[in-house]
Amino acid sequence: MKKIIGIVGSGSKGSTNEKLIKVIKENYQEKFDIDILFPKDWPVFDKNFEKDLPNSVLAAAKAIETADGVIISAAEYDHSIAAVLSNALAWLSFTHYPLVNKPVLTMGTSYGRLGSSRAQTHLHQALQAPQIHAAVMPGEAFLLSYALQDFDDQGRLVDNEYKARLDDLMIRFDDFIQWNNNLDQEKNAAKQRAHKYDLDYTFNKEVDA
Repeated sequence: MKKIIGIVGSGSKGSTNEKLIKVIKENYQEKFDIDILFPKDWPVFDKNFEKDLPNSVLAAAKAIETADGVIISAAEYDHSIAAVLSNALAWLSFTHYPLVNKPVLTMGTSYGRLGSSRAQTHLHQALQAPQIHAAVMPGEAFLLSYALQDFDDQGRLVDNEYKARLDDLMIRFDDFIQWNNNLDQEKNAAKQRAHKYDLDYTFNKEVDA
């Protein structure tokens, strides 16, 4: 079973982005073990000279480091991501770098038709920053439009089309995590081969001399 960290990219209490992450945690628990982080509870980013991380941020960074993948559900404010998510990414690219090469799936909800599509553009740009450098799953993000109508009183998705799209997306994310793991293993193997060739070359050069 793959370990996944879900990040709620909204500062609103009971937000639809939080509901979406909880739907994923509930519906796919046979394949994914999902823990949810709430960056709205983190302090404001402080680039201190001591390079200390608050305990809540340090615990989150360690959880992400050991996870197989990350899901970020981002709200959209003023055509961009919420301040709490921007703050979280600032912390997660300072001193510890848990998102480097980490498989990440992005999604988002909105009360209107666009489903946080403009925020997704900014989120993807941020995730490619040198000190974040996440392995973002390519393709269309899962965008939930008119989100106030999309959940019932128990927080479950009610639209069958969205359910089917989410099913397909989670299958592809599972495959993407495995592909990324295989790629990392090949990178590590290639580094070891390169190191071995370098040692062989050095050894043979000394013998020839």
